[in-house]
Amino acid sequence: SVTPAQFTEHMDYLRDANFQVLPLAQALADIRAGKPLPDKAVAITFDDAYRNIYEQGFPILKERGFPFTVFINTGPVEQGNKSFLTWDQMREMQRFGGEFANHTVGHPYLLRLEQGETVEAWWSRITHEIEQVETALTTQLGESPKMLAYPYGESDAQIQEYVTDRGIIGFGQQSGVVYQGSDFANLPRFPAAGHYAKLATLKTKLNAKPMPLID
Repeated sequence: SVTPAQFTEHMDYLRDANFQVLPLAQALADIRAGKPLPDKAVAITFDDAYRNIYEQGFPILKERGFPFTVFINTGPVEQGNKSFLTWDQMREMQRFGGEFANHTVGHPYLLRLEQGETVEAWWSRITHEIEQVETALTTQLGESPKMLAYPYGESDAQIQEYVTDRGIIGFGQQSGVVYQGSDFANLPRFPAAGHYAKLATLKTKLNAKPMPLID
């Protein structure tokens, strides 16, 4: 959804415009603790465990020394799907600033019950989707950053409460700036791929400020 040439252009802009690319988990911890971030702080995320992140994106990031986070769905990884990352590739990326977080096992639309499924069975399935990835991250990569990107960006109050109770930070796909007053059960992110890959409009997003609402 973004070409290597476009991605290189984005990364060169971050470097040339003196953005401070930070590890996502550490940046969020600092925000919540009230610790100031550097000026022009930004974090880079990918959703899904596609192998082209390793083949196309990782060399560009490594060359510039930029940390990044990949939210992985572990189902195709465990199945050995050739289009998805391997655990060994993830371990290599970890050594150069890669961080891997939860995107569920099978990338389901979390709010949809399957045909004939009860609410109780749906809830058991959804919590299993989340918990199984947390276990896999710890077992395979030695740690989990306790972050979850909701598949398709969708969640509800029950899922968000469940995530929060387990110390996990949730991410949607709605646009916005993260700041101390953000909802850490459903944080926003700016898209930078597909229709949103054009650098001219991406610059506006990267230079945006939060606008807290009092009422």
